[in-house]
This record gives sequence, C-alpha cells and structure tokens, in this order.
Amino acid sequence: MNYLYLLTEDDNDDLFYEGCVEKLTGKSYSVLNRRIRKGSGISAVRSSLRLLLQDIRRTGHLENTFFLVAIDNDRAPVHPKHPQIEGLSRSDRSKQCRVCELQEVLNVELDTDRSEWPIRGAIAIPVEMLESWLLLICGHRSDTLPFFGRKAQTIAKKYYSPKSPPDQLKDLCNQEIQNSSVGSMAEFCLTCATDLLDPDDLATKSPSFAHFKTQIETWI
Repeated sequence: MNYLYLLTEDDNDDLFYEGCVEKLTGKSYSVLNRRIRKGSGISAVRSSLRLLLQDIRRTGHLENTFFLVAIDNDRAPVHPKHPQIEGLSRSDRSKQCRVCELQEVLNVELDTDRSEWPIRGAIAIPVEMLESWLLLICGHRSDTLPFFGRKAQTIAKKYYSPKSPPDQLKDLCNQEIQNSSVGSMAEFCLTCATDLLDPDDLATKSPSFAHFKTQIETWI
C-alpha cells in the first residue's frame, strides 16, 4: 500500500491531486488529509506545513509514503523567474513567490538535499489557481485565462475598471460544469484528473504544472 499526505485547501483539491498523482506515477494511494483553512494566507500554510514535516521527521524514513502541499498562486510572482502581473493591487504586489517560501520551509525542516528526506514530497502551486489547470485540461488556451477567482470579486472589478470584468476562473469552471454531465465541482475535479491523458502536453501549456510534474516523477 502507498500512502499520501495531502495538505490542501479543500476536499475538491484533494480529489484532483490524488487522481493526478495516480496518473503520473501509475500507483494508487491511501490518502491522509491535512487541511489548510481556505483563504488563510501563506503564513498559515507555512505553519501547517511545518507541523506536518515535524511529524514526518519524528516518524523517520517510511517506504511507499509521500507528501504533497498544494495552494493556489493567487497572483503572486510566478516561479522561477518571478514576473508580476501589471496593474495589480498593492496587496497582490506585496506577495512573495509561494514556491520559494514553501521550499524554504522544506529546507529548514527536512534538508536542502531531497535525497535526505525521510519521505518524498512535492509542492504544487497552480498559476493562478487549480481552476487554471482544470480549464487547460478542458481545452482552454493558456494565454486567455484570467487572473481572479470570480468576476464578482471587488479586486476583479477594480482591476478591470471602468469596464466590467469578464468571466474569471471559477466562473469559467462553473460554465464547464453546466455544459457537461457532471453535477458538482467534486465530480468536475475527478473528471479532469481522469481526462488528463497527456500530462506532457499540459506541462508545455503550464509551467506551474510542469514544475509539479517534475517533482512527482522523482517518486517513481
């Protein structure tokens, strides 16, 4: 049996990541969930990750056991070159690279050398949200994807002002759900993981997925 610690923001994320990891590794997993309170911020994620890694370190080396920490990028600088989107709010402009922040926690709590870790792990930071990867799997073009969660959000309205915001990532996913046979976001996440027939193709469209995929492939 293979075991996978998942540190994510909600159950729907778990469904996608479990299915995606199984697709990339060809293995099935018994999932051990650790929840990050949604919208709690990068500081809370770092704290939750430290607690998980301390538990892993105390347990020591375990065969067939892995961990994955996953949060949305939410307009933070994009790893590894760290470009920023022009015209963002002061709050968004103040964000640091989330990959680098979480990697620093891994370096401190485990080791800078991944071969020394007691179990293998990975960081997943979809740009800008998990919905971005889901939409690319559904056939959307990467250069047309928006930055925000919903067009009704104040930050989206301010960014696009004086025009009205177009549909954003969650709006577009809701349209995909309505136009398909699935009845919920949970089913949509499962369907997208199943429909990920060519991970290499998605990696060419999404550098953030490519970064995630490269880490997972070290587990095989």
